[in-house]
Amino acid sequence: MIRRFQRFELQAFQVTEVFMGYAGKLVNKENIIKVYTMLMNGKLDQQTEIAFYMVGPIENFGKIK
Repeated sequence: MIRRFQRFELQAFQVTEVFMGYAGKLVNKENIIKVYTMLMNGKLDQQTEIAFYMVGPIENFGKIK
């Protein structure tokens, strides 16, 4: 679970898009709290670690395989 927190915290910044090749993502405070709550309650256990990396808001979860 800790690694999922870490992956989610690593979001692409808009200013680094040109260097990293990832579009910048904006994740608001409410979305972060929602994801952390879902992680703590086990509701995202079916997601792989990579599903949390550079994905942005929770609505994008599961779109990366």
